[in-house]
Amino acid sequence: MENKLPKGWTFKKMLDVVDYEGGSQPPKKQFIYQPKDGYVRLLQIRDFGKNPFPTYVPDSKRLKKASEEDILIARYGGSTSEKDSLGRVCTGLSGAYNVALAKLIFSDKELDRKYIKYLFMGPWFRNVVSKNSRSCQKGFNRDELGDIIFPI
Repeated sequence: MENKLPKGWTFKKMLDVVDYEGGSQPPKKQFIYQPKDGYVRLLQIRDFGKNPFPTYVPDSKRLKKASEEDILIARYGGSTSEKDSLGRVCTGLSGAYNVALAKLIFSDKELDRKYIKYLFMGPWFRNVVSKNSRSCQKGFNRDELGDIIFPI
């Protein structure tokens, strides 16, 4: 079957147009559970679900941060359920994001933010990364994303 795209569209490798940056993981001994001056919210996958559990850590330039408009992708998930979090799109919160999340990086001049969000919400990305095997949980890394192609 031939792939037909509207005029002006093309297929491109994901990492040629959309990169990502993994989060940082402060020590758990620094976690507090109420807002406080000098602290920033630590975004975790659970914060984008039905039972968020806000956690705060000392603010630092070393932390990887996201705004409410940024698109974060759940980088890890369980290995037993198709409804796990791996590849889930997480948006709408700001703060420092932990290692289980990756921020998508792309040019707003070249790509529409809503298009990227809905593209990643579709099954194609989750289907590809869910095939990656890990000893305890599924996940993805840069090498495994190199051949993913999508329409631009």
